[in-house]
Amino acid sequence: MTNPNLATLGGASAAMYATMAATGRIIDVLVAKGVLTRKEAAATLTAIAEEIRDDAGGSPAEEPAEAICKWLDDVAATYR
Repeated sequence: MTNPNLATLGGASAAMYATMAATGRIIDVLVAKGVLTRKEAAATLTAIAEEIRDDAGGSPAEEPAEAICKWLDDVAATYR
């Protein structure tokens, strides 16, 4: 039988990776179609990271949320 704690952790990790992939692809498509400029894409990704930090700050989710925020910041930097 699968350990329920590990299954929950695995599911949360899978959701994190899916969200990161979807966010990256959506921003890529919006830039490619000219809906967002590269500057707007960077600003959008940075705003998402800041909102996550605000929401997760001081909670048990703060550390894993920061990993997502770092990734968002890194992707935003590629658009600058």
